[in-house]
Amino acid sequence: MTLRLIFFLFLLCSAEVCLAADKVVLITLDGLRWQELFMGIDESLINSEKFTKSSDALREDYWDDIPEQRALKLMPFMHGTVFKQGAFVGDLRHGSCAEVSNRKNFSYPGYSEILTGVVDHSINSNDKVPNANKSFIELLRENTEKDRLHYAAAFTSWDVFPSILNVERSGLYVNAFGPLDVISSENEQRIQSFYFDTPRPWTSVRNDVFTHRFALEYLEREQPDVLFISYGETDDFAHDGKYHEYIWAANRTDRFIGEIWATLQRLDAYRDNTTFFITTDHGRGQLPLESWQHHSPTAPEHVNQDSLNRYAQGIAGEEAVWMAALGPDISSRGEIITPNGCLTSNRVAATLIHTLGIDFRTLNPNMGSASARISTMTVSSDLSSRTAIHSVTLATFLLLASAAASAQHVTRIGFGSCSHQDKPQPIWTSVLEDKLDAFIFLGDNIYGDSDDAAVLKRKYAKLAAIPGFAALREQMPTYATWDDHDYGRNDAGKEYPSKEASRQLLLDFWEEPESSLRRTQEGGIYSSVLFTEPAASALLHGAEPRVIQLLLLDLRWNRTALNEITDDNLLSQRFEESRGPYEAVLDADAELLGDAQWTWLEKEFAEDVDLRLIGSSIQVLAEFTGWESWANFPRERSALIDLVNQYSQVPTIFLSGDLHWSELSRIQQRAKPALIELTSSGLTEEWKSISPNRHRVGQAFAEANYGLISVEWDKKLDITLEIKNVAGEVLISNAL
Repeated sequence: MTLRLIFFLFLLCSAEVCLAADKVVLITLDGLRWQELFMGIDESLINSEKFTKSSDALREDYWDDIPEQRALKLMPFMHGTVFKQGAFVGDLRHGSCAEVSNRKNFSYPGYSEILTGVVDHSINSNDKVPNANKSFIELLRENTEKDRLHYAAAFTSWDVFPSILNVERSGLYVNAFGPLDVISSENEQRIQSFYFDTPRPWTSVRNDVFTHRFALEYLEREQPDVLFISYGETDDFAHDGKYHEYIWAANRTDRFIGEIWATLQRLDAYRDNTTFFITTDHGRGQLPLESWQHHSPTAPEHVNQDSLNRYAQGIAGEEAVWMAALGPDISSRGEIITPNGCLTSNRVAATLIHTLGIDFRTLNPNMGSASARISTMTVSSDLSSRTAIHSVTLATFLLLASAAASAQHVTRIGFGSCSHQDKPQPIWTSVLEDKLDAFIFLGDNIYGDSDDAAVLKRKYAKLAAIPGFAALREQMPTYATWDDHDYGRNDAGKEYPSKEASRQLLLDFWEEPESSLRRTQEGGIYSSVLFTEPAASALLHGAEPRVIQLLLLDLRWNRTALNEITDDNLLSQRFEESRGPYEAVLDADAELLGDAQWTWLEKEFAEDVDLRLIGSSIQVLAEFTGWESWANFPRERSALIDLVNQYSQVPTIFLSGDLHWSELSRIQQRAKPALIELTSSGLTEEWKSISPNRHRVGQAFAEANYGLISVEWDKKLDITLEIKNVAGEVLISNAL
């Protein structure tokens, strides 16, 4: 059985069972590390007299030599039910990555990101400031015709949640920290009396047992459509430096979550009808050992001054979170591997809205997209076997591709290059209006042109501060490679002395995980991404889900020297012809990609995909422009075209930039499909002297522009290539 068929069988559910859920239960465990969730108790910490007072008891109850068995003992419901019946992400040992996007790495911004889907950089503390952003619960409640009073409720242990959920504006029922305002049953009266008779270890967080019991009573009585429960003891015991209490709190909360799930299965209104989602608001440290207590030092109420000084630059691992989903619509089972990116917390809200059959964009288009295209793989949840199945998307993991979804689905991928950070960038208005699924940056994303990493970093910061660019990053996933100016020097290649520092700066800016191979692999920052057809449209054409592969090349790291003309008369003639100063390099050892990247590229071409996009920072098909292009390295250009022709059963499109004009190029081949290249340049840069190109189709345009690939998932694959200007007007259009 082929991998694609296995993928199809695992991820497609029948029309009878793959229906949108009617109810949502969201649960958070404050600051529970992925290490304990996936590996159980930490031997270094239970051996620490400073942090653990009951090491023998912890060993007796939770120790096993096998990390997965330790994790099962610690959190049996999560491992025995959630992970086996649902899907999960966050075990960094296997390349399964989830993280917060807000980079503050403490609670208020973390919970706001989860609940609103918006990364609000103005949230700088845990102060009780009413949230300007509406939670997905508030948005749903505003747009329901049901009894709004009991449509949604929140039960939390931390007293800041009324501000995070802005109860004054939202009118949501939120019980946080204190007692119930209204007693509705004898059982609630008993719980309330225990609450008043129980010592309170913290001034702003109550014991989770009261949050849990109040929530359980409300769930059975009122049966809300949306329920949010937030447990807090794991974080507070960690801040207290009590590892034994932290472990007992994790085990206790696992039991609480199991009770909630059992109640949902017992009640007709929820059974087989509820999306059950569990996550955390931030991570915490691992090394040095004492950093497990802490997360962001920018929340100083959680650390003393010594710790604040020590961790002023942040705490390694504090951004790492985890997610798990369980419910009737879960079409993928097991662990999600993320080799090319992390699933992010700002997509949770849109995802939960989507599971209810609602387009999140109708409620708040600024949320992180529910259908983010991040290359991932499903892996078996069996503790003894972790066998890769195939690549899927975040939408597949979180059940967003059900047969109940719209039958019409168009994937729209934008791309561009050459954006100068010091210039106005009005083009983002049109890009955002196109409601894209992703945007690809093909290089010269800043004009850095310096060997000084500090200079490059400042220029990246300028780009990040441009409102349109910031809005783009908030609304869709972005993928990037570099060209010469963001590499560091004009027309530079392998000789550039600061390329390693430049690599890390670029990957930091584009929020590449620390575990990404792009940070350490031989040969540069080349990478691949898979975009996968939703299961709904696959059901319509009755075949396996189709896959788009994006290959982003690195044409700087290994490129040998260019062959530059030095004859003044010849140069003058070249410039009169609007051609540049370079000629083909015919040396036997001349190279553009390097051996490691060629090996990777040939392996990627062997993947079973339905459409291949090759992102090249410089033009591939144009000949003898005299500027940087593949034509300067004819041996490698021929090898690339041969590779495309070897796999000609897969439609392949080159995407390129660099030149400061846009054009469509086409080479008609004998007995092979035509070669197609769409060049988009620049997002801000314009070069009026357009070079000749005998493969150009139609006109070239020397005005600011971006490219657009539209893929309509029908019985056949319909592809439209476009170039648009700042006003959103179509300059070039070609249907394949």
